[in-house]
Amino acid sequence: MFTQARRRGPTPKDNETISELEKKAQALESIPRFIYNPDRNTYGDGALQHDQVLSVTAWLLSERPTLRQVLADKHPIILIDESQDTMKRVLGALMELNRDDSAAIALGLIGDHRQRIYLDGHKDLPSLVPGGWATPSLQMNHRSQQRIVSLVNNIWQADIMGRTQPKTGILQKARSEKSEGTVRIYVCDTNINAEDKIRMERSCAKDMSSASGDSCWLDHQHGYQLLALEHKLAARRGDFLDAYNALSLIDKEATRPQGNIENTGPAAVQILLRELPALAACKNSQGEIDDFAIIELLNRYNRLENLAKADRDFLNKLKEFHEAAKEIIEVSSNPDSTVKEILAPVIRSHLFEVDDRLRHAFRDNEDIPTTASPKESKEERRQRGWRALFDVRWAELSRYHNYLHGKSNLATHQVVKGSEFPNVMIIMDDLEAGGNLFAYDRLFGAVKLSKSDLENIENEEETSIDRTLRLLYVTCSRAQESLALVLWSSDTKAAIKRIKDSGWFSEEEIKEVPTPWLPRPVGTY
Repeated sequence: MFTQARRRGPTPKDNETISELEKKAQALESIPRFIYNPDRNTYGDGALQHDQVLSVTAWLLSERPTLRQVLADKHPIILIDESQDTMKRVLGALMELNRDDSAAIALGLIGDHRQRIYLDGHKDLPSLVPGGWATPSLQMNHRSQQRIVSLVNNIWQADIMGRTQPKTGILQKARSEKSEGTVRIYVCDTNINAEDKIRMERSCAKDMSSASGDSCWLDHQHGYQLLALEHKLAARRGDFLDAYNALSLIDKEATRPQGNIENTGPAAVQILLRELPALAACKNSQGEIDDFAIIELLNRYNRLENLAKADRDFLNKLKEFHEAAKEIIEVSSNPDSTVKEILAPVIRSHLFEVDDRLRHAFRDNEDIPTTASPKESKEERRQRGWRALFDVRWAELSRYHNYLHGKSNLATHQVVKGSEFPNVMIIMDDLEAGGNLFAYDRLFGAVKLSKSDLENIENEEETSIDRTLRLLYVTCSRAQESLALVLWSSDTKAAIKRIKDSGWFSEEEIKEVPTPWLPRPVGTY
């Protein structure tokens, strides 16, 4: 039997990729200087991102002895926080520098290898530490109640099929005055629609209020922190799914909040996520337009200074700016206003600097398909994103802005490391999240190990169980007073059995939630 041989030479998709790389290379050659800020994303020509700088740093430390000597002379003591998530190449280069007698440094690693989230981190940091190093440890957990501390200890010590990572790590102790705490795990059938899932999660929160005696669980906006596995789950629960989907089409990577830098979203839409939300908020305590706040905002972005230099008819142009600002604030107050309606006065008046890509897309009247074609190019995908974004309600984009900047009660499992909240609900929904890096349903026994997991076990490599166990450890340890885990399972009976066998929870803490258990709410929940 013969199979059709792959056509020789590059495919059309290969040619598209090659063309994009050539354009990037040509653009790099014309850049006179590069810019970088370690605390936030930078944009524009020559802007370097964090991972790019770290990659260059690792190479320079490994290949340039003079630079190693300069580093050792200027910084003889180096402390690395969150060392479990530090890029392996950077960590390796610094460890090598520590061993180099000609440029020795004192190196300290601060972190908890049980909380490694990013794949760039070393998979077994304790094994990397030389035997002669001092290893002070922090045993006291100052954050959580005893019941939560006990749970996270049990999670890390668990013997689970598919686990390859060692149990190295010190058991934690709660403070003597934190002897209580409430924990529940709710197991629900995943084969229902997303809207019903949200309603059931809110009923789980109501049950948590009864169990903990804390009425905060009844406030779905501010009473507890909801941690979702994937941003789309958070977007659906935060009512900004259309905005998130549109921006994902424009720039998927930049749409995601990140835990280590300032979150600003896609570069091309910065004005929509920075200047315009700030302008829409220029109101006094009575809800009236605040002219002084408008002037301060325009000054902050150098719009008045630039205007004075560039426009002879300064007063008339200033009046035009003021009218445009008032129009934007008034339009933003209408809950049905769209992004396009908010943006129109900006484009017309040049109130703020607008990215050329955004300006071009705004003025593009070409008919754009609303659904993806089988051979959709990246540019066609972006065009669909722009068109969808302009139709999104401004109020929805504002909710996404709040989520992006950590101003909502929503977050993903991966970005809350180091944070703490009184009450936490963890949403574990593999079906809706998609992806294959994490598998809660597999961890809790409802799904068998995958072929790649079995191969990784054989080769003593990391499995989805390892990654998910660490993520569960991180999320559970964010809670101070009470913790709810909601597992959306494809086999609730198997999951319940695994949960009971684990010994992590008492009988009263395990709640199998039948779908009809939830009463339909009247009106809006």
